[in-house]
Amino acid sequence: MGLPTGRMRLCNVGFTSLGMRTCVLLAMLHSTVCIAYHFAPHQISSFPSGKSTQHVKQLPQARGGGGDHSSDAAVTCAEQLMALFSGSKRASNLTAARAGELRSCIRPLVPYHELTPELGNYGDAKRPRHLQDRRKFSSAEDLAEANANYCNGKKDGDEDRERMERLVQWPPPEVLELAKRAMAFGGAPEAVLSELSPIKYPVPDVENTTADHCQLAKYEYGKRFKENVITSYMAFLFHAISALSPSVGFNVSLNRFDLFHGHMFTTYDTHRLGILFHAREYPAYDMETFPLNLGFCQKGSHVPYDASMDLRNILWLAPLATCTDKGVCSEDWLASGVLLILDGKEGGVVYQELIPEYLDAVRTVSEEEFGLLVADINYLNLGITPPENRVFIC
Repeated sequence: MGLPTGRMRLCNVGFTSLGMRTCVLLAMLHSTVCIAYHFAPHQISSFPSGKSTQHVKQLPQARGGGGDHSSDAAVTCAEQLMALFSGSKRASNLTAARAGELRSCIRPLVPYHELTPELGNYGDAKRPRHLQDRRKFSSAEDLAEANANYCNGKKDGDEDRERMERLVQWPPPEVLELAKRAMAFGGAPEAVLSELSPIKYPVPDVENTTADHCQLAKYEYGKRFKENVITSYMAFLFHAISALSPSVGFNVSLNRFDLFHGHMFTTYDTHRLGILFHAREYPAYDMETFPLNLGFCQKGSHVPYDASMDLRNILWLAPLATCTDKGVCSEDWLASGVLLILDGKEGGVVYQELIPEYLDAVRTVSEEEFGLLVADINYLNLGITPPENRVFIC
């Protein structure tokens, strides 16, 4: 996988020039394309216009998209993609051709289930048995066991995978309540941020970041949720990605160069809670394959720049609740939780419509296409237990 010539022209101001040194400095503050590509400001270039409206029947317009933050085409594409996992009614707004086009660039890590609100509450004796099995909610004990098994390197084969899948599909009650809260408050980030504890945890040195003058997190401290189960679930999502990704041909390591962060958001249309994770964050510098200086945090990287960059964007969506326009949510759910990889292969819909041209070399999709940014979720490879102590929310 070579760097596109357009990308090379963007960064060939000279590695010893004042321009590049300035670019590196700004990149350390997550503000330039040349270096900190996952925080690149959208206003410095426009998105490709590969979107065709002929595939859409009546999908609602995005709220909050466009302007200086995102392109209407990219936001619409993201909403269409999420509609596939938001219940049959929303999925039916897409033509079969468009749905197929989107699905061709998705690699699910867990199965997806739909439930209709008419089915009633979980536990209803009238519910068909196969739907009861789908609605088997996870417990805090399931979560603790899954995290402990991952951290201890213990694998129970099919049983362990089924536990992970169920935790993604139907998380513990505390996570479900946070998802409902986000929807009930119209997707306002404050509704989620208010559930964080006021305690500030200093971000520690991890994998020699201090010696390398590398600051991985946005701030020098992070927070955690008041409900410890929710923070533990954030750690679980990183574990699940690392454990399940090899099944679709993608090996992910939880370290400072590969996967260590995700961007939590609430969707523009349904106010659903989600996280867009970015793996392959700091590919190793290589004069032939990746001649880009990404600053201090790239030092020591052995992450290869290859075709696996296509798979670096990983999406989690919380279960979709049934809520009224007045913010009243029932106990029924329209869709299970989702964990999938967005395939940014060249020529595909993700590459054409979600990845801006100036980021095609690093295949970065922005969370701003999916919704309002809530916070950054950082998972640091500290080797400490419990694993929620590895989570720093900024």
